[in-house]
Amino acid sequence: MYNSTESDVVSKVRFIISEILKVNTVAISSNSRIREDLGADSLDKLTIVMALEDEFGSSISDEEASKLKTVAAIEQFIQKRINCGNSH
Repeated sequence: MYNSTESDVVSKVRFIISEILKVNTVAISSNSRIREDLGADSLDKLTIVMALEDEFGSSISDEEASKLKTVAAIEQFIQKRINCGNSH
């Protein structure tokens, strides 16, 4: 399982989003909405989810992915997954 600090998660999540959406990481904040603010379409969001799964070694269901509407929601979701994985 992936082992990381919260700031590592934030950096990696924002880097993945910036690479896929071709947005500068400086323009990405916790409050940024994936579709409305960053311009992601459904294919972009799927690509982000797949990249997160690869990076953090955890699968994300369609239902879970549909709830990840902001950068903060993604960061919190990943951090929670990491914490659960490290507690076993």
